[in-house]
This record gives sequence, structure tokens and C-alpha cells, in this order.
Amino acid sequence: PQVKVEVMAIDGTNYATDLITRCLGGDVPDVFLANTNAINELVANGFIQPIDGLAGVDRQLANPGVQDSHSRDGKTYGFAINGAKGGELYYYNKAMFEAANVSLDEIVDWASFQNACVKLDEALKGTGDYIAAFYPTIGNFGFDTIALANGSNGIYLGKNGYLVNDPEKMDDLGRNIGYINEFAEKCPVDTTVLVAPSTGYVCADILPDVHKQYRDDERFEEMIAALPSAKFVDVREAFKKEYADGNQIYYKTDHHWTAYGAYTAYRELGSVLGYTPHAKEDYTVTSYPGFYGTTYSSSGFWLTDPDTVEVWDNPANDTAVVTEITDNGNVTEQKDMFYLSHLEDDDKYPIYLDGNHPYTVIKNSAASSNEKLLVIKDSFAHSMVPYLADHYSEIIMVDLRYYSQPVSRLVETEGIDRVLVVYSIDNLATDTNLGWLE
Repeated sequence: PQVKVEVMAIDGTNYATDLITRCLGGDVPDVFLANTNAINELVANGFIQPIDGLAGVDRQLANPGVQDSHSRDGKTYGFAINGAKGGELYYYNKAMFEAANVSLDEIVDWASFQNACVKLDEALKGTGDYIAAFYPTIGNFGFDTIALANGSNGIYLGKNGYLVNDPEKMDDLGRNIGYINEFAEKCPVDTTVLVAPSTGYVCADILPDVHKQYRDDERFEEMIAALPSAKFVDVREAFKKEYADGNQIYYKTDHHWTAYGAYTAYRELGSVLGYTPHAKEDYTVTSYPGFYGTTYSSSGFWLTDPDTVEVWDNPANDTAVVTEITDNGNVTEQKDMFYLSHLEDDDKYPIYLDGNHPYTVIKNSAASSNEKLLVIKDSFAHSMVPYLADHYSEIIMVDLRYYSQPVSRLVETEGIDRVLVVYSIDNLATDTNLGWLE
């Protein structure tokens, strides 16, 4: 009584990243969902307080495994919603169990649970109406039977350890491409567009037997036809070739392209933007293991092996580059483009330019030109812009999810020489903020 509860929905694709961004901006919800991986970052940044002593927490103490996953340094920071004593409610399809000759009576522990999943998979694979997926939730094991989706929470469990988002609906793609073309038509400088294809399209061989169709080819042709006022850089064939040659273009546990994928996009952009790309040998590459991305966090496939994240550093920039980030009225500065403090996190992708911010400026006194580049982007640009910084004295990045000023004004006030739009096809199809391009 007399308590008002406002429920806020956040897109599950970038839930963990968006939650941290809200916390950084002071927009911290009172109660929210977070998996055990996110708790580390939330505690480290002081965004959450211990809840020891609250009613109900004592029930969680009965299950040390659950309690430990929600505790740090002896203090409790979270409460398991799926059964503080290790219980779990799950649904099953009787007809599918009967067809596979599987009985609930034989599922008594984790080993028999796995055996039942194998029996279901072998008996019903390829029938067109079944796929089984199992996943642990908040330290407990649940079971999800999903028709026509070989995975969990809209994520496919692919071959070779890949977790792949199923195709996004493309209902708003035409509208957003229209916004970009209208902006390019009015913009006094050249506008170039690069769209990252979906993982499921480029890495089609790792998809499960039953999956939704990735229609990137159709969508790319539609985008090219609908952008007469902009230059479109099509990376489909380059990505497919690199992948076929054994190079990892996309992370296995995250929806972003890898540092190698970002380099490939940078290389393809050179002929259109007028620079000569550096050779791979020009960079010092440092690898960091233990990267679990947002696809992993959303999927529930906690047994998946982690990725390795790479930093491709041009030694010529070591003393020449300054990164300025403006967020929530605060300006921070660093003499680097790589924020290695994020290596302590499970999601290490924010090592590139510190993740999502409304307005970021990269200045390079050793750049090969004095041009200024404006990048209108989603988070795919974060790992590619460090390559571009070699060729521009100043790069301004704006993220329309958080930057709410007309972008056309920036072109005039900042003396921009070129505009680059970088999005993944999934984000471009679902973005609701491209109207700010006006």
C-alpha cells in the first residue's frame, strides 16, 4: 500500500551494458535483475550496496552455492529469484517427451538431466517442431523446450562454441535507412555508410540444423538501393572470405565483431574514405583471455568457453592520442584509446574507448591528415575507430541512444570534413533514435 512500482523494460540484447550506462549516468533503478557476472562490475564501481539483514536473505544461506554466487567479500549483494533453496520451476512438452520415450521419473540429477536432453535431441532432431535447450539460471539448472529455436532467449547454441543471436525483425530498417539518406542528401560533406552483417549470415556453417533465415543479402541490396545520397561500403564478401580462411570475424560469446573483424572493416573503408590502410604487421597485438560478452550473459549457456579479446596497438600513437569523453555533463580525458581497466570485467568489450557514451572525441597529433571525421555509430564502431584514428587529426563519435542534439549542427560547428555511419544490421533495424540526424 502507498508504494508505487514503476517497471522499466530494457532490451535484453545489451541489458548488462545498458544497466552499467544507466548507473554511470546516475539513473540507477532501485531493484533490477543482474546475473552473477554483472555483480562483479556493479560492486567494483560502488553501484550497489549489501543487502545482508533484509527479510528473506537468510533463506538463501541454506544453499551455499547460490549464496556464494551472490556474495562478494563476505557480503550479500543479490537474492536468487529462482529459488533461494535451489528449487526451480520448469515446463515441459508432454507430447515431445512421449515421442522421444523420455520419462520425468528418470530425471533425478544433473547427469540424468543431460542424458534426457540427448535422448530428446536424437529422437526429435529434424522433425521441424522441436529443439531442446538446457541452461542454468542464478546458480540453479532449468530446462527450456522451445519450438523451432535451437537455443535459449533468442540465442542459438551453435557449433564450435558460438552463441548466435537469431535474426532481428527488419520492420524499421527501411525507415532508418531513409533517415540516413535524407541526412546525407542535406549534409554539406560526404556521408559513408558501413553496416556489419549478422554473425549468423557470415558464419552460417556454425548454426544449428533448425534456425531462422538470415536474409542479409536481401537487406543489403535494399539498403544500397535506398541510399543514393550516401556511399555504401559493402563488407559482405570480405567478411565471408576472411571467415572462410579461418579468421575469427565475430566473437563466440558476444554479438560484436572481433578486433580482426573490425580491422577487416577498416581495411575495406580505405578506398572510399581515401586513406591507405595499415598492414596487419604494423600493429602490436596483445591478447587477453576470459572475455564473456553480452550474448553469453543473455543466453544462459553458462558452460560456454570464454573468448579472447585483442588490442591492436599502433606504437606511433603511444604519445600522440588523447581521448575525451563527455557523459552526463562530465568530461574525462585519457592519453590512450584502450581502457584496460575493463580487463577486470567479464565483459571486456568496453576496453575499446570505454564503451557506450553520448559524445567522444579522439585527437591524434601524429595523424596522416588534418581532416575531422564524424562517426555516427552503435558500439560496433568502438573497436574500429582506433584504426581510423591513424588517418584523422580528430574523430568525433556520437551515439544517438544517448546524444539528443541534431547531428547536422555538429557538422557545421565542428568543421567536419567527412561523416561515417557505422551500425550492425541488427541495431540498424531496431534503432529508434536515428531521427536525431536531422
